[in-house]
Amino acid sequence: MHVFPQLRKLEQKYQAELAVVGVHSAKFLAEQNTANLRKAVLRYEIEHPWSTTQDSRYGVSTPCERGLP
Repeated sequence: MHVFPQLRKLEQKYQAELAVVGVHSAKFLAEQNTANLRKAVLRYEIEHPWSTTQDSRYGVSTPCERGLP
């Protein structure tokens, strides 16, 4: 949620070159409820496409998994 303002700026600045797709991986039980996610999308005015996965292996990575030291 804290990155949404910066993400919006990038989406606007690079709209011809950048495609943003959100993938949500639930950390808490309430986040597994798609209706709750839809409410959050509306609340935070998310305009890019998004999806959700019940398998946290696909949405969460550690710095090492991303290839960072």
